[in-house]
Amino acid sequence: MGCSIGAAIIDQPGVEPTEALRWADLALYRSKDLGRNRMTFFEPKMDMALQNRRSLEAELRTALADGSLRMVYQPQVDIHGRIIAAEALLRWDHPQRGEIPPGIFVTLAEETGLILPLGEFVLRRVFEQTRDWRKMRVAINVSAEQMRAPGFAALVARLAARSQIDPARYELELTETALLSDEAETSANITALKRLGFSIALDDFGTGYSSLSVLQRFSVDKIKIDRSFVSCIADGGESEALVDAMIKLAKALDLRVIAEGVETAAQRTRLASCGCSEFQGFLTGRPMTAEAVATLVGEAQDAPRVAIRRRG
Repeated sequence: MGCSIGAAIIDQPGVEPTEALRWADLALYRSKDLGRNRMTFFEPKMDMALQNRRSLEAELRTALADGSLRMVYQPQVDIHGRIIAAEALLRWDHPQRGEIPPGIFVTLAEETGLILPLGEFVLRRVFEQTRDWRKMRVAINVSAEQMRAPGFAALVARLAARSQIDPARYELELTETALLSDEAETSANITALKRLGFSIALDDFGTGYSSLSVLQRFSVDKIKIDRSFVSCIADGGESEALVDAMIKLAKALDLRVIAEGVETAAQRTRLASCGCSEFQGFLTGRPMTAEAVATLVGEAQDAPRVAIRRRG
């Protein structure tokens, strides 16, 4: 058994019992945030953090409608440096706070239930901006909460049909934790999305459980080697051995593999020597607008569209 405790020391008169309990409750949640099985005392900055969180949540709801959320696309290249795909990345340009990192607002969205409308916004915007691309694939990040949501695959199908995109050009990137659950909804959504023609990529590969059963059970099409391994590969040693093993595993299972976080030529050379043939990172291209990507690869914006047709 484990226990998380939050405590508030009342060292001034006139504090209402409900306020004292609220302070202790804030300290309890802080104990849980720090990993549980600990005791935390209330500090005034915890109250300030809560108020800031609530304010940011309200502002994120507003951002979903006011245009301050935008999509950028980071190129993915092959061994010859040709752009073959792009990952769609969400950005938030706050009018007062400036650019807010995705690690902050996406995590907030997951914790407050906003990830579903936020995810729908991303899918709709990406489909609209890239539907006329014909020469390259597009990767879209999808959270575990979205995959667990009943009817998520049906929502994607409706958005795809409305935008008249070809699902075969789109990869849905999931983390390993999103696939570790045996929940029926997750399996049903992935099965339906695969049937529609979407491919599944496993993001941050190597940082979680890296289970072979996960790769097989969900018919993953591609793995993405995490940047934490790429950053050290130029030094050789253990990181290079691990990357080499991941790539051999991917090829044995007939999976495509890409390395993210490639920032130097030395890293790309080492990855190529291990058998990696797709790369993403600042070395190959920084995130840019959809128009900039289309210009780089010469995508015709008036190309004929392919309507989605549901099967089964």
